[in-house]
Amino acid sequence: MNNRIPNDSITAAATLSHFGNNEVSLVLDRNLETVYASNGSYPNGSYADIYFKLPTHRVIEKIDFYTSNLRGWGLIQSYEILYKNNISTADWVSIYRSSNWETNEGLRTAEFTPTFANEFCIRIHGSNGRFVTMNEINFYSSLSQEINMLTLFDEVNDSFILSGFLTLEIIDEVHNDIKIYPELYKVSGIVKYLYLSKTDAIKYKDAQILKNTISTNEFCNTLKISKTERLNSLGMFVNNSKNVILISSSDCEITYFQDQSNFRYNGTIKLNKGINKIFIPKSGELFLIGDLSKDVYIRGYGFDESSVFKMGESQFTQFLNLQSNRKNMFIEGKNFIANIETKWIKDNFDEHRFLDSIITIDAYYDFLYTILDMPLYFEKNIIKRVLWQGNTNENVERKTTEIGSILNFGGDANLFFKNGIHSFATSLICRLTSDEMVSSEFFSKELEDLLKLGFFKTFEFKYNKVLALTGDEKKDIFIKTMLYSNSDRFMTRLFRKYYTYEFSENENPIDKLILWTTELTFRNIGTIFTEKGYNISQNILDKCNTYPNLFLNLNDITFQNHKDFFRREKELFNQDYLNKIQQEERR
Repeated sequence: MNNRIPNDSITAAATLSHFGNNEVSLVLDRNLETVYASNGSYPNGSYADIYFKLPTHRVIEKIDFYTSNLRGWGLIQSYEILYKNNISTADWVSIYRSSNWETNEGLRTAEFTPTFANEFCIRIHGSNGRFVTMNEINFYSSLSQEINMLTLFDEVNDSFILSGFLTLEIIDEVHNDIKIYPELYKVSGIVKYLYLSKTDAIKYKDAQILKNTISTNEFCNTLKISKTERLNSLGMFVNNSKNVILISSSDCEITYFQDQSNFRYNGTIKLNKGINKIFIPKSGELFLIGDLSKDVYIRGYGFDESSVFKMGESQFTQFLNLQSNRKNMFIEGKNFIANIETKWIKDNFDEHRFLDSIITIDAYYDFLYTILDMPLYFEKNIIKRVLWQGNTNENVERKTTEIGSILNFGGDANLFFKNGIHSFATSLICRLTSDEMVSSEFFSKELEDLLKLGFFKTFEFKYNKVLALTGDEKKDIFIKTMLYSNSDRFMTRLFRKYYTYEFSENENPIDKLILWTTELTFRNIGTIFTEKGYNISQNILDKCNTYPNLFLNLNDITFQNHKDFFRREKELFNQDYLNKIQQEERR
C-alpha cells in the first residue's frame, strides 16, 4: 500500500534555469495549469536534472509526474530516477530508468523497489528540443516499510539515533522482512553493524575526491621524473583492528598506512561500487590510491577523527588534541604528504612555526617544478611527494617502494620539517630531491648522474649561495659550465631540450648534452669536454666548432668570480667582434 505524501515542505531545484515566471517550484503546487519550463536546453548526449529534497527521510516506492509541451517544446520522453539518503549512499544511486520513449503529453509513472531517501533526482535523458517542462509531481510512500525503518532508528534534524529498545533479534526480524527490497536491506545492514559496534548515533565520515584530468604516468613521463602514486586522504582513521563499512560511488582502490614510524605498504584494498565491508587489521589512516576517471564519493562507518593535518582545513591546537593517543600524524601540503611523530610536533612547534614549515616545503617544491619547466606543460603539480620520518636505525635516502618514490629521513624529522626556505634547503634535501626529479627510467647512467648533479647544484646555488666542486674533473667541468651560463634557468632550458627530443637507439645522449650546452652558452664547449675525458662523436664536435671558442680559460671560473668572469668574457667577445668589423672596413 502506498500513500501520496504532502508536497508542502518539499523543495525543488533544477540544473536548467526557468523561463519567465515558470519556476521549478511550480511542480509542487498541485496545479496542472502551472508549469516549470526551462529557459535553455541541455547539450546533445547529456541530460538535465530536477532535484527534490524531502523534509525527512521516507520510504518511497512510486513517483509520478505530468509533462506537456510549452509552445511545442519540453515534453519529457525518457528519464531516470536517482536517490540519496544519509545512511547507505555516498552519491546519487539510480533506482529506475524509463523503458519506452514517450511522445504524448500526460502522466509518467515510475514504480520501483521501496527506497529509503530524503533526496530524489529526475534525470531527463530525452525531451522535445532538449528543453524541459513539468507540470506536477507526486511522491508515494510505503507505509508498511516505513514502520520497519522507524523500528530501527529515530530521525532528529537529519541525524539518526538507534532506537532505545533495539535488540539483535528485532534487527534480524526487520532484516528478514525487507531482504527482498535491496535498497532497504542496505540500510538495515548498516544498522546491524552499528548496533554490534555499540554505537547509538549513526555517524559517518564523507570524502569527495575529484577526477584527474592528467594521469600520473603522463605527468611523470612528460617531466621525466620518478613516479609516486597519487594519494588522496579520505580523512578516516581506524583505531585498532576492526571491521568498517565503506560506501563508494564507483569502483576504486584504497590503502592504509599503519600508525607507526617505519614505512610499510600494506597493498591496496579494492572497493566496489556500493557497500563494502572491510577488515582493517591495524590502526592507521586511509588513502585513496591511483588515478581517477570520475569523481569518487566515499562514506565510511567505524572511523575516528583523521590523523591528517590539512592547512586551511584543520585547526592546529584542536587537531593535536585529537592525536593524543597516536604515535604518528600526517601533514598534507600542496606538494607533499609527510609522516611525522606526533610527540615531536607537540614538543617543538607552536602554530606559527608549524604552518611556516608547511609553507616552506611547498615553496621549495614550487621552485623545483619551475626548474623542470612544468608550467609549460601543466597548470599545476599533481604529484604529492611522500616524506617519511622513519626509524633511527634506517638510512636517510630516497627509497623505491610499491607506491613509487618516497624520501625516508632515518627517524629525524628535523632534517626536513623546519622553518625558512634557506634552513630547509640543505645539501641533503637538495641531493634527495634531485634524485627524485631525474628518473633513471629515462636517461643513461652517465647522463642521469650529470643531470642530477645539475639539479642539485641549481638548488645549492639558489638557496645556499655556494656552488662547490666535486673533485671529479668530468663533473666539475659541467658545474663550471653552469657557472658560466650565469643563469638559474640553465637546467630548465636543458630539460626543455630533452622533453622535445626523441633519441634513436644508437644515439649517444652525452653527444646531445654537449651540443645543447654549446647552444645554450653560445660557446664551443665540445673541445673542453673532450679534454676532460668525455667521448664525443666527431659529428657533434664539428657542430660545436661552428660556435665561438671561449676567450678565457673555463678552468679558472669559480663561484666567487663567475659574474666577473662572464662580464670579462663578454667584453673580450665584443671587442673581438668590433676588431673584425674594423678590419673588414679597412679592406
